[in-house]
Parts: sequence; structure tokens; C-alpha cells
Amino acid sequence: GDAYMQLKEYAKATEYLEKAAKANPQSAGVRTELALSRLAGGDMAKGTAELEAAAEMAGSPLQTDVALIYTYLSKRDFDKALKAVDALDKKQPNNPLAHNLRGGVYVAKQDAANARKAFEKALAADPAYYPAAANLAQLDLRDKNPQAARKRFDGVLAADKNNVASMVTIAALERSAGNEKASVEWLD
Repeated sequence: GDAYMQLKEYAKATEYLEKAAKANPQSAGVRTELALSRLAGGDMAKGTAELEAAAEMAGSPLQTDVALIYTYLSKRDFDKALKAVDALDKKQPNNPLAHNLRGGVYVAKQDAANARKAFEKALAADPAYYPAAANLAQLDLRDKNPQAARKRFDGVLAADKNNVASMVTIAALERSAGNEKASVEWLD
């Protein structure tokens, strides 16, 4: 099933993953793979139902919850996406990913205030969590505040002085501000 997924032959992938799920019905991982093959093949209803079932199973992988959240987002079902984020947060309360995903849902809802709060919670949970800093910086740039955006990455570097993504982003910010020398220094 996984091989057929890689080949983008979703009908064949689904066929084999259905057999695997029947052989091991308590495997949340197999059920997740089956759901993903259904979604990739265009069967949104069965794929979503399969993801919902897999997310409820004990030991479901993180991938299950993330895929479910993105599925709800693709359907623009923001309330269900937020409930799925809440479920992920309960499973892994110290993981900044849940806060970052919550922020993404709020961005999709065009609720910048709550998005900021969620991204800030992600950074509070892990000050070196680049995705939340990048999301906050996007909001800062949208608000025409490049200095605030820059500070986001300074904060990540304060927590992880070797964070290459932050260095490259600061270089890009410097370049867009016309500071070529500073940009090159950050890249070096």
C-alpha cells in the first residue's frame, strides 16, 4: 500500500491498505495510511471518517491528528479543525505544534488576534520553535512592522544560536530592507 502511495496509484494503495486494516484493525497507523490513500484518491468522505476513527484510537500517531486538522481546513470547517487541535493539545500538551496549528486555523478564519495568541503560546512552549516565529513574522510583515518580524527570529536565535532557518530569514529581511552587507554577513 505504501509503495502504491509513492507511485500515486491510490486505488491500488487503498486496496492493499484495506487488507492491512482488516488484518490489524487496532492499528491507528494503518488506519491513518488508509485514510490518506482515500483522501489522495479523492474520497473525502471515507478518508475523513477513517482519519476521525484513527485519531480516536489509543496510540494514534501525530500524523493522524495533523492530517485530520488539515483535512478540516481544506473543507473550511474551522470549528472541527479547532476541536481536532484541542484533541491534539490534550494528547501532547507540551508540544508547540498544536498551538502553531491553532494559529493556522485562526489565520484561515482571518482572525489575526487569536492567531497571534496561539503562535505566541507555541513560542512560549518552545522559544526555538521556528515555525511559530515565522508565522508571527508573517503577521508582523502584513502589519508593515519588519522590526517586530526581525525580533521574532532574534528570539529564536537567543534560544538556539545555531538555528540556520532563522539566520537565512534574517538575511532575507536585511536584504529586503536594502542592507546587502548585513544580509551577506548573516548568510556567512
